[in-house]
Amino acid sequence: MSRYTYLTPALFRELDTLARTFAGKPIIVEQAEEMKGRFGYVESWAQGLLIRWGENRYAEKSCIFLANKIDLEAFAVNKTGVLDLASIPWWNVFRFVAWHEIAHVIHRDALIYFGMDMDTTTVDTKRRVYRLAEARADRYAWDILYPGREMPLTPGAEEHLAEIEETADTCRAILEKEKRRRPIEPLSTDPFEYIPVPHVKHGIPWADEVGADPFCLWKTTQEACHA
Repeated sequence: MSRYTYLTPALFRELDTLARTFAGKPIIVEQAEEMKGRFGYVESWAQGLLIRWGENRYAEKSCIFLANKIDLEAFAVNKTGVLDLASIPWWNVFRFVAWHEIAHVIHRDALIYFGMDMDTTTVDTKRRVYRLAEARADRYAWDILYPGREMPLTPGAEEHLAEIEETADTCRAILEKEKRRRPIEPLSTDPFEYIPVPHVKHGIPWADEVGADPFCLWKTTQEACHA
């Protein structure tokens, strides 16, 4: 088995549709080497989006970023010490990462982190809240992909879960401050609308192993590229 799992055009279209529908954000793909060890993240700062292909109108919106490939060995190491990520098969790893980032949007975690920075929250409290947020996003993604199945835990997870439960209680004010009050407004799932500017200018940086045309933005490798 390959050490990596790769983002393909077909998988990108699937995940981008999910992100637009459930997080109200498009996905931007980056080279894995430029992701600083991350597999995905939600960017708080707004990114430029071409409103519709062929037109010269732009909007700005924060986006979800995904790596173009994921190192499976690195992915299996869960820094929260709760979910056994090695139990997720390679073909679902990108789906898990996408749902994990969607969960961060749903829970407004970026605003929680920003608020803690503005309120000069202690480093220990930040660490606890980060761990809670990551574990919460993991559970959300797991429940979406494997509804009704018990989440597999890493050895010693009980200690981490106890800390997370304590954090949920003692940091309730921090977590409730940015609690979502209104449902997320979905973004158009038309692939020719709200296209991230980097994809328009430079194409999608598929991994070399995928062998796809960078500017064949919405086609699978089996489809003719006439975009």
